[in-house]
Amino acid sequence: MPPPEDGGAERRANCGAGQPMTRTSDGVADDRWARIELLLLDVDGVLTDGGVTWGNDGIEQKTFHIRDGLGLRLWQRAGGRTGIVTGRASRIVQLRAEELGIEIVRQAGTPTTAGAAPRMFFVAHAACPADPSAKMAAIARAVPGTQRLPATGLADVLAALAIHAGRDGARAVLLTGRPHLAVAAANRHASLRAVTGHDAIRAKGAVAECAANLLVLDPATFSSNALERLCGDLGLGADATPPTELAAPPSTPCGCKGKHH
Repeated sequence: MPPPEDGGAERRANCGAGQPMTRTSDGVADDRWARIELLLLDVDGVLTDGGVTWGNDGIEQKTFHIRDGLGLRLWQRAGGRTGIVTGRASRIVQLRAEELGIEIVRQAGTPTTAGAAPRMFFVAHAACPADPSAKMAAIARAVPGTQRLPATGLADVLAALAIHAGRDGARAVLLTGRPHLAVAAANRHASLRAVTGHDAIRAKGAVAECAANLLVLDPATFSSNALERLCGDLGLGADATPPTELAAPPSTPCGCKGKHH
């Protein structure tokens, strides 16, 4: 009895020759494959095994299989297009997409309207005991189009960030050796919701809990890699509604009956 037809080999040969796949795994012709022009893929559990790995610094890691990358390259060689659509935002996904030449990437917070401008993102520093230039460069790599503000003193930097947040809906990261003071001063501006954290897990959690638009960090306690991931998540993350506790102050007068009222 002759050996079964190797449908996989035929598909590989067709892809290599620039022809569409027109046979199923059992070798049966199916013209439906020839009509497929675009593959839209999720990431977690599709391009990865679905697992999530966290490092000691609180940074999320993803593992991509090399065979998936090869398959997508063969698909592109055959004339197909590929896109990624995911409900989570991650700099890792953007890097993998660039590596594979994937032209369509829609993560949480990515503008979907044709011609829509990306969200403005700023990086600034003030009152840093050491030069943060290298870490600011890492942040700029994490969020395309990052703009740097000149170091003109904490009060001036916060005033500039408040203008951009209120007028442009911008987000920002501020590197400073005095993060708690900076958060208190920032939150005096109505347009800023500033948070901080002494490690990546707490900083990321604070951003999510407060729908923060300004992340204040001490660069001495974070590696460049950790800053890159945190700021990538902040800059590319979806818009969120601030909790009711951070809404406008209540109009109801205080009901206390003490002598000071």
